[in-house]
Amino acid sequence: MLDKSGLGKTGTVLTGASVMIGGKNTFGKTGEIKPFETKFIIVNEESTGLIESPMMEVPIFDMDQHFVNEFMKGSDILIKGSLRNEGKNIPVTMAFSGQVHEMSPSFKEGDNASRTFKVRIDNYIEKVDGKETIKWNRQKLHLEFGGSGVNVLEDFANQVL
Repeated sequence: MLDKSGLGKTGTVLTGASVMIGGKNTFGKTGEIKPFETKFIIVNEESTGLIESPMMEVPIFDMDQHFVNEFMKGSDILIKGSLRNEGKNIPVTMAFSGQVHEMSPSFKEGDNASRTFKVRIDNYIEKVDGKETIKWNRQKLHLEFGGSGVNVLEDFANQVL
């Protein structure tokens, strides 16, 4: 469906994001997620086409030791939620694994006690309405946007691997 600018819908809101770890149960809820962020390496103000290690921040509104243990082990993590747009819920999932680089607790009287995990992403797949939007594999140097099947790091990966 196109809007008047011809570029598609805008203004989605994330709702009801829950966290599953190691493919088991729903363990907690998250709030403001800072998902997979692509930072291209710049030389002389031009992009090299290579990216820095992607990071992701996930706050968990639960201080349980289970979360700390599973994040530190590098278990697979799945965040499931919905994007609310024009009265419809569109499913969104973010599946990832990686290595924790920072963990910070948050205590504020009258507010949720939580921990925020900052993870270097090794594998990441994001789907909106069942369609892949981003796919990343650190070991294979594979980065794909919009389900295009095109690895934007292919030339570099072929030279290195």
